[in-house]
Amino acid sequence: MSNNLRLGIDIGSTTAKAVLTDESGNILYGNYKRHNAEVFSTLLNILREIEADHGTERNVTVLFTGTAGMGVAERTGMPFVQEVSASAEVVKRWMPEIRTFID
Repeated sequence: MSNNLRLGIDIGSTTAKAVLTDESGNILYGNYKRHNAEVFSTLLNILREIEADHGTERNVTVLFTGTAGMGVAERTGMPFVQEVSASAEVVKRWMPEIRTFID
């Protein structure tokens, strides 16, 4: 079991999405929730679910995206990437044969 995980959190104007993967990109956790303008409490609930399922003794690299994700990243000092750039990177890495990506 790898101790190095990656957590991507996309917080938009209405929803919060999170995906936790291991170093190989295997999905260990995924969630999609409406936040009803309660961004931080929804994020905290997601993080508590991840902690309950995967513990606290692991290294997790976190990256935020999304319209509300930018504010969360700024407040927490965590990295942010624009969502189209993040999506393009996923397509490039996992589906290199794709020539066109429309957001």
